[in-house]
Amino acid sequence: LNKPITDDDTLNKFYNQCIKEKILAAKRAKINTIILCDKNRKDIEEIEDHYIKGMTFHYVSEMQEVLELAILDKKVKGAKVLEPALKKT
Repeated sequence: LNKPITDDDTLNKFYNQCIKEKILAAKRAKINTIILCDKNRKDIEEIEDHYIKGMTFHYVSEMQEVLELAILDKKVKGAKVLEPALKKT
């Protein structure tokens, strides 16, 4: 950013562009589910449909909601079982 942002409108445009860039990066990485703060819902609604087609957005207001969405009950194939570290006495 080469110039200071001085008004809310300019700041909102900059912020919306950042969200759009992150969404496009997620699509390129084949990530199609995104968790966002509930306050960002209106920002996503302003993005043109062709940018967000095929994507699923979850809007959350509490960290517990993030954990419920992000932590899966599925086991990872070939995962290592970690042993607890031994305490030195």
